[in-house]
Amino acid sequence: MLHLLRQSKGLLVIALAGASLFAEAASQGTKGNTSSGSAQVSSSVPNKIRISGLTDLALGEWSGSGGQSGTISDICVWSSTRGYNLTATGSLTGGAFGLVHSTDSSYEVPFAVTWDDGDGDAVDALTAGTNVAGLTADSKTNQCNNPSDVTASLGVAITEANLEAVIAGSYAGTINLTVAPE
Repeated sequence: MLHLLRQSKGLLVIALAGASLFAEAASQGTKGNTSSGSAQVSSSVPNKIRISGLTDLALGEWSGSGGQSGTISDICVWSSTRGYNLTATGSLTGGAFGLVHSTDSSYEVPFAVTWDDGDGDAVDALTAGTNVAGLTADSKTNQCNNPSDVTASLGVAITEANLEAVIAGSYAGTINLTVAPE
């Protein structure tokens, strides 16, 4: 009987030692040649997100035939949730995507915008002011400086018809990107 009691105490000590790994309160040591106590350490990581790596896109002078297009690559979207949604707006009236003439704002050149989050799925055609959900942010650092980080890209395309419909001159516009963690 004494042997069974010692085995039971040993199992109880092992069970208590295992339970202390998941305890939520500090434990105090007892007086003796040695004494042990424990303190739980905890933290909370809030939803955070960062977009970086954006550059300006100069499409150059239109050749007079066909459309124009370009891509901004290596855009970093880091999210502490590894997922995000995106809303894009342009600088035209109502947030539409497009360019405006440098001296005569009545001439606007609309353009189409696409977003590729780099996850290998389809590229998303963006509609100004409309949220696109379910995007993947597979970057481990908020600067995307880890070799395994995946980057996104933004594409712009202007049709030949839209370029032919305006007067000669310089045109510029802005795309505003807002990302939020999911």
